[in-house]
Amino acid sequence: MAWGANEDGQCDVPAPNSGFVAVAGGWGHSLGLQANGSIVAWGSNDDWYGNHVGQCNVPAPNSGFVAVSAGGWHSLGLTADGSIVAWGNNYDSEGNYAGQCDVPTPNTGFVAVAAGIYHSVGLKADGCLPGVPASPQPANGDPDVPLEKMLSWRAAPFATSYDVRLGTTNPPLRIDSVWVNRWIAGPLESGTRYYWQIVARNGAGQTAGPVWSFFTHPTVPPAPPTDPQPADGATDVDPDAVLDWGDVPMASSYDIYLGPSIPPPLVGTSDTSDWAPTLNYAMTYYWQVVARNALGTAPGPVWSFTTKAASGSVAAWGSNEFGQCVATVSNIGFDGMAAGANHTLVLAADGVITGWGDDGSGQCDVPAPNADFIALVGGYCHSMAVTAAGTIRAWGNNDFGQNDVPAPNADFTAVAAGAFHSLGLKTDGSAVAWGDNSSGQCNVPEPNTGFVAVAAGFVHSLGLKSDGSIVAWGDNSYGQCDVQLPNTGFVAVAAGFFHSLGLRADGTIVAWGDNGYGQCDVPAPNADFVAFAGGGMHTLGLKTDGSIVAWGDDSYGQVNVPAPNIGFVSVAAGGYHSLGLKAFYGDLNCDGVVNFDDINAFVLALSGHEAYQAAFPRCHWLNADCNDDGNVNFDDINAFVAILSG
Repeated sequence: MAWGANEDGQCDVPAPNSGFVAVAGGWGHSLGLQANGSIVAWGSNDDWYGNHVGQCNVPAPNSGFVAVSAGGWHSLGLTADGSIVAWGNNYDSEGNYAGQCDVPTPNTGFVAVAAGIYHSVGLKADGCLPGVPASPQPANGDPDVPLEKMLSWRAAPFATSYDVRLGTTNPPLRIDSVWVNRWIAGPLESGTRYYWQIVARNGAGQTAGPVWSFFTHPTVPPAPPTDPQPADGATDVDPDAVLDWGDVPMASSYDIYLGPSIPPPLVGTSDTSDWAPTLNYAMTYYWQVVARNALGTAPGPVWSFTTKAASGSVAAWGSNEFGQCVATVSNIGFDGMAAGANHTLVLAADGVITGWGDDGSGQCDVPAPNADFIALVGGYCHSMAVTAAGTIRAWGNNDFGQNDVPAPNADFTAVAAGAFHSLGLKTDGSAVAWGDNSSGQCNVPEPNTGFVAVAAGFVHSLGLKSDGSIVAWGDNSYGQCDVQLPNTGFVAVAAGFFHSLGLRADGTIVAWGDNGYGQCDVPAPNADFVAFAGGGMHTLGLKTDGSIVAWGDDSYGQVNVPAPNIGFVSVAAGGYHSLGLKAFYGDLNCDGVVNFDDINAFVLALSGHEAYQAAFPRCHWLNADCNDDGNVNFDDINAFVAILSG
């Protein structure tokens, strides 16, 4: 629109009055820059004295312009190649030659123009790259964009043209070049994510803006997400794993719920079908993905997976009557451990189990082939382990049939061992129990579904349900089957000889049953626990800072955690001894092996705890405590070299 004095028709915009992207007004004429790069001029074509000077006669070829400016009786146009075109009056008010239309050489590298009454100004890039395109419209992540949409962005300083990149892949491909900060996209496909990027250009070079995205208007709500990775029920998952699921057609974004309880909490939103979480070792996680678009939401099922244990060394304390606290192999590189009444079992990274301590019933004699184990437990005088194939193998005392795994011996994910009975958890959420049933400890209550974990005491059994409740059965002489109320929010379960334990999602421990030695009196502050274990008459709790808290019977020192009490990643409790899995000395980058890849991480650890933890948040600083003195300093160098050399 134009308004004001119109004696020369300078306000009469020529038809069709459309497609303009910039305007400029002179003394008695007007200029309009169109999106196609041409200039339209109207109004007076003469100077102050009525002499024809042609300020409205745009020189051919009238194309490729990106900016305009109107002087008193002359005009300027800036082209995409950085040159200036000038036309019209070239004299001053006295009729003297002024040269406002004589662009100085070299006529290149200009990024802006301005016209005065009798003079002209041009701004050169002079090696200055254009600024960064910003302020996208539609906004980045917009979930409901029409199928035809004008893309626009804030003009970049010093830019003379823009490359438009648009497509369904990231990064998008270049599809056009324009001289103004807008471009019409369409027709687009419905329910599709588009990526777009603007590259600003001038004679000095180019500057690429960020890649933005938008989602076009969907026609139907999304379908529920499927195909989880890690697979539902997967075990031995690396804590560095990225969660992935099948891309859902018509989904513009995904809400991710993840945590150790059901239902898991919301942790973030993604516009792609993957998510990189922060995971801990040796924990079971539940996760769910909700697909979204402008027409609705579609929640997927709740999936689960269990992360692998951290490789390390075992610390043992308490009763050593049978040698259960003295390792019989090189104490390094273990992924898991378990404690029987008077024996100890460890699982190496290669799936091999080693046992030491009381072997009177062969509970330490792992049958061949000793390979491919992923989980293990110790009973009173027997031992069991789950193989990667989902079968259970058992050895040691079998007086009550506790080693006779019921058929079909398949699809097991976890095991638990009581005094003379055994439990197995199936992939379908059912629990199987066998062996001594004198107190009903093998009578799994109905409905036998929805279990996510099992535990066994001396003559009682526990099962954790997917809804966060605990079911208990068997001997209840000490109230060990009377689950404390409210029976909700539990994420893990454990059992001592005659007491029971539940870990809540808030990091607190609940204990009930036999309390003759204070094994149910959780020390204050009852917070920040991530794992626990029940022994004969004592209890262990692992804190988020890697320290162990122990309470209850200490007749053999089983509650006296050895110093330095730090760097632990899991715990286990026997009848009268305790175990803690320590960080893997020398494995500074936490890849499960000690090699030259750990050198840079070791140097970083020597520089301080904070710098190391920032770079390796899932590792333990005390991995660098290679001489096991509780400190990380230059005294550890020789020990690190010794570990590195094998």
